[in-house]
Amino acid sequence: MEDKPQILVLGGGSLVGHYLLPLLTEKGYRGYVVSRKRVDTGTNFAWLSSQDVQAASWHLQARAVIISLWPIWLLPPVMTQFLGASQLIALSSTSLFGKAGDHLDPEEQDLVKNLSVAENQVRISCETFRIPYTILRPTLIYDCVYDHSITFIANIIRKFGFFLVSGTAAGLRQPVHAQDVAIAIANSIANGRVFNKSLNVAGGETITYFTMIRRVSESVGKNVHIIRCPTFILRGMLQFMRLVGATTLSPSLFDRMNQDLAYDSREAEELLDLHARDFMPEFKE
Repeated sequence: MEDKPQILVLGGGSLVGHYLLPLLTEKGYRGYVVSRKRVDTGTNFAWLSSQDVQAASWHLQARAVIISLWPIWLLPPVMTQFLGASQLIALSSTSLFGKAGDHLDPEEQDLVKNLSVAENQVRISCETFRIPYTILRPTLIYDCVYDHSITFIANIIRKFGFFLVSGTAAGLRQPVHAQDVAIAIANSIANGRVFNKSLNVAGGETITYFTMIRRVSESVGKNVHIIRCPTFILRGMLQFMRLVGATTLSPSLFDRMNQDLAYDSREAEELLDLHARDFMPEFKE
C-alpha cells in the first residue's frame, strides 16, 4: 500500500481548521500545521509558525499536499515555496459571484477583485510549477461555535429578542457547516477527479434568508419577532451608525437579504462524494 503523502495545512487555527485536523488525523495523515498562534494539532501534526516556513532551513517534503485555509489572496506570493508539491487544495469563496453589482461598498469591491485575481494567479502558478490544484468555494460557512455569521445573528437575537430584515428577506442561501467543508477538503486529497478544478461547496438545502433567521431563533429558544423594514430605512440607519463609529457593518448587507446567493454544487457533491447536512443550527448555552 502506498504511503500517504505528508500534509501541510496553512491556517490551521481557522474555522474550518478546527474540524479538518481531527479528520486528517483519523484518516492517518501526518504533517505540519502553519498558523500565527500555536494551535492544538493533535498527535499526527506538528505546529509551525509562518516564520518557520519562510526560513531557509525549512524544506517542503517532496510530493507533499498543501491545504490552504488562508484567504486565497495570501497564496500567490508564497507559491514558489511549494515547488515539488503533489497537490494544492485551496479555499476561496462563492462571494466571488454573489457580492457583485454597482451597489457594493469599496471594501466589498476589493474583496471580489482580490478573490478573482488570486484564483487566477494560483491557477497560473500551479500550471507553471505543474502542481495539480483544487479550488473549493464554500458558501456561507457556520458551526454555531467559532463562526462570525450565524453565531453573530444568534447573539443579536439573544440580546434584543428581535431581528430586522429587509423587505421579504427572500434571497436564497445555502449555509454549509464547517465540518462538511473539512470533509470536502479531505475527500479532495489525491483525488484525480478534482485536479485542476474549481468547485462550489454548498450546504444540503437551499432556504430563504427569512427561513435561515427563523431557524436560528428557534435554535436559540427565543420567541423572536422578525421585523420586516424597507431596505432604504435599514441602509440609512446603518450608514448613520457607521458615521458615529457604532458599527463597521456594510449597509449593503440589507440589499443581500433579497439577493439569491445560491450556486450549483452538484459537481462537488458527485466528485467528492459529499452529502452536506441541512441547516439545523444548534447552539450551546
